Amino acid sequence: MKSDRLVLVIDDRDERLELPETGAKLEVSIGYRESVLARMGSYVVDGIEVGGPVRLLSINATAADMTGKIKAPKERSFHQITLLDLAKTIAADNGLTAAVAPRLAGIMLPHVDQTESDMQLLTRICADHDAVCKVADGRLVVADHAKGETTGGAGGQPKALPVVSLSAGSCGRWRATIADRGRFSSVVAYWQDKGKAERTEERVGAGEPSMTLKQTYPDQESAKAAATSKYKALSRATGTVSIVGIEGDTALAAERELLLSGFRAGIDGAGWIITSVTHRISSSGYTCDIEAERK
Repeated sequence: MKSDRLVLVIDDRDERLELPETGAKLEVSIGYRESVLARMGSYVVDGIEVGGPVRLLSINATAADMTGKIKAPKERSFHQITLLDLAKTIAADNGLTAAVAPRLAGIMLPHVDQTESDMQLLTRICADHDAVCKVADGRLVVADHAKGETTGGAGGQPKALPVVSLSAGSCGRWRATIADRGRFSSVVAYWQDKGKAERTEERVGAGEPSMTLKQTYPDQESAKAAATSKYKALSRATGTVSIVGIEGDTALAAERELLLSGFRAGIDGAGWIITSVTHRISSSGYTCDIEAERK
C-alpha cells in the first residue's frame, strides 16, 4: 500500500551525468547481465543531492503514478457504489486504469464520505475488506491480501503467482518472530441498526480478550467485513520473518508467496507472504531484503 521508491547513488567524480530535473521520468530495470532484465516500473525524480569530498550524486524518485493529484485531499461522497465502480471513478480521475479482483469488485459500499486523498480513501476501504491497493504502471490495482494472485485483468480470472523458493544458504541474516495467538481472540465491530435506532454488535471469533473497532458501520454486512478483515490481519501478525542479504532475485515482490527451506523446523515450508522488498545493487553485487508474514 506504500508507493515504490528509488534511490540512485552515482559516482560523480567526472560529472559525466547532467543533474536531472525534478519531475524527470526514469525507467528502471534490474537483473543480471547474463539474463533478461526485469522492468521495475517508472519513477519521477523528486529530490537530488550532491556532496564531497567523495563526489556522489544521489537521485531520489517515487513511482511515477503516485506524484500527482491522487495524493491530494478531496471532499466528496458516494452512495450505493460498488468497490469496482469506486476504483474506476478514482482511476479515471487520475488517468489510470482500474484492475480489481473479482471477489472485491461486487462489494457494495452503502455510503462513503471522502475527506482524504483518493489513495488514502481506497486504502482505508481496502483495510475493511482484507484487500490491498497499489498504483503501478498506469494501473490502480485492488487485490485480495495474502492470496498470491493476480487481479485477473479486464474480465479475466485471477491466476496464482508462482511461489518463490528461498533457502537459508542463499541468505544472510534472518529473524523470525512467533507472537502470542491468544492476544486477541475476537474482533467486535458495531453497525447502526436504523430499525431499532441503536448500535448493534457484530463479532468475529470467540472469547476474550477482544478488539473493538472504533468506527460505526452503516450496515451489518460492512461491520462483519471489517471485523473479519481485522481478525485475519491479527492472525497473520502472529508470525513474521525478516531476511537480509538474499542473493538478488527479481521475482521477489510484495504479495508473492514464499517457500522457505533450511531455516528451522516450524519456520520452513510454504504459507509466508512477502509484505515488502528492498532490491539493492552496489559494489558488493545484487542483494534483496524482505519482510514477510504468515499467510
